[in-house]
Amino acid sequence: MPHEGMEVRINRGGPESVTGTLVASLNDVLVLKLPNGTLVYFNLEHVKSVTPLANNAGRNGQNRTGAAHPMFPPWLTFREVLESFRHRFVQINQGGPEKVEGILAGVGGAVTLISGKEVIRIAIHHIRSVNLLTAQRKNASHGR
Repeated sequence: MPHEGMEVRINRGGPESVTGTLVASLNDVLVLKLPNGTLVYFNLEHVKSVTPLANNAGRNGQNRTGAAHPMFPPWLTFREVLESFRHRFVQINQGGPEKVEGILAGVGGAVTLISGKEVIRIAIHHIRSVNLLTAQRKNASHGR
């Protein structure tokens, strides 16, 4: 994608609109680094737009090497991202009523998430984005 390394807005508005640095775009997954350092993995099926921001003047939109980001293999898929987060504390979706946090217990035809005392199953094709949460965030959300 020509905007790698640039500040972009993913989706134009609503709860899934997020601004950050585009790290990688591979197969069906787009990786965005938020200003706080969090990496958010978007299911490209749900990305409506990628808009470069005005503060990119003078950037050519390529990472320094012009190659794929070394942290992400070129064959990476959204499902593989979910599988790599198994048994980790995650946030599914960025906002709105579909945002949920919990332990990703399993990945099959759907994702199984343990959120507090609830066991939630979410079809993978309904997941817009996913990111890991920090230990501090995990403790804060369970301390409510």
